[in-house]
Amino acid sequence: MWQWIAIALPLEKPDAMIQVANLVEVPAWDGKLLKGRIKGRNVVDVNAKHHQRIS
Repeated sequence: MWQWIAIALPLEKPDAMIQVANLVEVPAWDGKLLKGRIKGRNVVDVNAKHHQRIS
């Protein structure tokens, strides 16, 4: 199964599904999260020094 996934899933695809935010942006997620508007993997980078916008 893992071999099939390695072939079928392009390496760019998982990166496109990940959204990264810093701690300052987390409160903006709550409304979107509760309305089901956040999809994929969401990561809070506690070491981030720059803002990265959540789409």
